Amino acid sequence: MESKALAIAEKSDDQKARDWLGSLYNNMGWTFHDSGKLDDALEMFSKALDVREKKGDGTNIRVAKWNVARTYRSMKRLDEALKIQTNLEKEYEKTGKPSGYVFEELAELNLLAGKSEMAKKYFALAYAELSKDEWLKANEAKRLERLKEQAHSK
Repeated sequence: MESKALAIAEKSDDQKARDWLGSLYNNMGWTFHDSGKLDDALEMFSKALDVREKKGDGTNIRVAKWNVARTYRSMKRLDEALKIQTNLEKEYEKTGKPSGYVFEELAELNLLAGKSEMAKKYFALAYAELSKDEWLKANEAKRLERLKEQAHSK
């Protein structure tokens, strides 16, 4: 279904149809990511980022960058992922609204790099932000518990 919609939107001269491209690329990216097709996921997320940057919506640009970086982590391209997430942390800081998802990724990346103290710092920050989200509390309780545990691990 999405690939049909994507093909229509890509070929369309109608701006309303083309406005769907960012969302369609994003959704296809997660479909590929979740099925382990990481090169395809990265391609879709990169296309989504390009569309978002052309539209100039800062919130959607940051989400698209996060998706690219998250895929880099899955691909074990940790330095690239860390660079993007570190820049995103600064971008969110400028908005006055920190991102628990960025903190979570920075925690995971630091953990993978063997930087346990830095990882604990970011796990604590991630937990502090994400535990405010009612949807996550209801649907991702194990994830939140892991963040809390990692923040207090030895």
